Amino acid sequence: MVVGSMRHVVSHTEFFGDPCLPGRWWVSLPKDGNAAREWVDRLASAAQLKCPGRVAVLDADAVMVSNLRVWENLVLPLWYREGGALEGFEGRLSNLLVATGLSEDRQTILMGLQPAALDRGERRLMVLLRSLLLEPSCVIVEEEFWRDMLGRGEETAHGRAWRALLAAECMIVAGGCEVPGGWGLVAEREEE
Repeated sequence: MVVGSMRHVVSHTEFFGDPCLPGRWWVSLPKDGNAAREWVDRLASAAQLKCPGRVAVLDADAVMVSNLRVWENLVLPLWYREGGALEGFEGRLSNLLVATGLSEDRQTILMGLQPAALDRGERRLMVLLRSLLLEPSCVIVEEEFWRDMLGRGEETAHGRAWRALLAAECMIVAGGCEVPGGWGLVAEREEE
């Protein structure tokens, strides 16, 4: 949220009190990857308390459960949250896959693989789809992932999935670079 030329700034403390604040938020973190990941983990935990089951985390490594097939990685989190028949969730996933523009053959191959068989780009696409299935209120993104999505064409599968995910009420990017225009800043302490 930007007022005139002034950027809206909230403190880390205020933000942890309501981690699902509507808008686009940039959290400036140290370049130390471990400190940044710890911060993202704590923020995700706080956001889950505020918006149970409606928080998506897009980490740079696009982590998936290694001993489950891709379709299980995508559908099971939603099934755990909502219950019901798996077929309904598979239908929702199928609709998302069609919307990305992937061919049916490619969809079938990807869904049957284990995460280790995917390259980094494919894993990132799969975690985008998993996030979209959750219909998140809050999306927490590591800067490296965010930058990768900015570099993707809007007509690619990644670009289509990313555009759909941007509809979330709250998006938080955690990173070490300068805050882009149009983003609120979450700072160590309020700036004067």
